Amino acid sequence: MTASASSTQRAFADWVEGARAYPLWSHLAFRDVYAKYRNSVLGPLWVSGGLIVMSLSLALVFGSMMGGSIVELLPYVMGGIMLFNIISLPISEGCEALMMGSPIIKTQATPFSIHFYRLISRNFFLLAHNIVVYYAMLVIIGAFVVPNIWLIPMLLLVSVFALAGSTITAMAATRFRDLRFLFPYLSMLLFFTTPIFWRVDAVQDTRKFLYEFNPLYYLLESVRAPLMGQAPSPDIIVTAALITLGTCLIAF
Repeated sequence: MTASASSTQRAFADWVEGARAYPLWSHLAFRDVYAKYRNSVLGPLWVSGGLIVMSLSLALVFGSMMGGSIVELLPYVMGGIMLFNIISLPISEGCEALMMGSPIIKTQATPFSIHFYRLISRNFFLLAHNIVVYYAMLVIIGAFVVPNIWLIPMLLLVSVFALAGSTITAMAATRFRDLRFLFPYLSMLLFFTTPIFWRVDAVQDTRKFLYEFNPLYYLLESVRAPLMGQAPSPDIIVTAALITLGTCLIAF
């Protein structure tokens, strides 16, 4: 019992110390983005361009199948893809956070959590850029809305989930190296079983389990709704908060 409590205290202390080292991990995150697009003409616009092309393609295909207009579907699909990249971080990138940070771990006495803060902040840099492009697209198609006030607290909640979830998957993948090859397939599976480009009201009763037991659905919808100018429903907010709390408890 004492050992368990001590382990929890050390984990929490590591998170706190890591947060205090924000000049380090924010600088590293910025350098990651800069290094990736160095000598590129368009830079991070390649990410936004890919987001626009994929969103338009899915909105056109599923719009013709479900009878929805591009003005109605594009904000829904584009917001879903953009936010899924953040919510799925523990599976898509978080599992390799410690292995990618191994040069720093081996040479410097820094909190382990800085590698997770670095991962989250790097992707939030890109998210902030994509949100600007998102609303620019809404202006172009004549569907602009003012984001709901819930957007900021829900983004903070999702960032805590991504931080805790990445801690779990990184520790597991460090111990069991095969998981780093399994997680990308799991991420692909979740992409299609999460309501990113399809709506929950179009699902048959016998298949509602696809989203009802999918934790990413609640986290995704808690942010996408305010992004589209709507307040998330209370049950979505509560469930997303409970999922985040449970993930933090497991991480500790």
